[in-house]
Amino acid sequence: MNALSRSLTCLGIFIIYFGKSNCEESSMEMFDFTSLDNVNDWIEQSDTMKIVGLSKGVMILQKTDLIQNAIFFALINPQPNGVGFAGVTNVGFSKNFTQYTGLKLMCRAQGEYSRFKVLLRHRDENQYNHNSYDIMFQGPKEDFGYVSLPFSEFKRFQKGKKAIQDTPLDVSNITGISIQFYSGVEESEHQSGPATLEIEHILAYS
Repeated sequence: MNALSRSLTCLGIFIIYFGKSNCEESSMEMFDFTSLDNVNDWIEQSDTMKIVGLSKGVMILQKTDLIQNAIFFALINPQPNGVGFAGVTNVGFSKNFTQYTGLKLMCRAQGEYSRFKVLLRHRDENQYNHNSYDIMFQGPKEDFGYVSLPFSEFKRFQKGKKAIQDTPLDVSNITGISIQFYSGVEESEHQSGPATLEIEHILAYS
């Protein structure tokens, strides 16, 4: 597959694809799923945190004689208004990204729906106070590709809605990272049912 770079800002979805060979800038590997022994530090964080939640998310390692990567399996059973989310979060995550511009995922989406989110939290805010900095992206289909997520494009959300007062993300003190398959009240098209995101690497780039 030839190197491809494309930027799309549409319905709040920010995306840049790169071919596998096009990752020349300085980077810091955070998760190399092609060599990890397990993904036990990725735990579920879905809408079942609330009594009415019915969705499910799980991260597993796929290991064969030929490949190894992580697979994020998600299933959204939405509420009557179309809202729901299925996700996973990393336990004990803590990074200083001052020297970096954003995150990259080497990934591939499969299924009818392929829009996902990465959520960051700072200063020890956690999922229980419902504050996060989110960026939506379209997962590459067919082939694996890099998705670039600039820190400048992460927007603050409170209880699933964009915050009225947008406190900047403190990239020097990131204390949480999550991945979600989502369907929200602010989206023009709701997602439901199953989806998968295969992930080889998550890294920070400068």
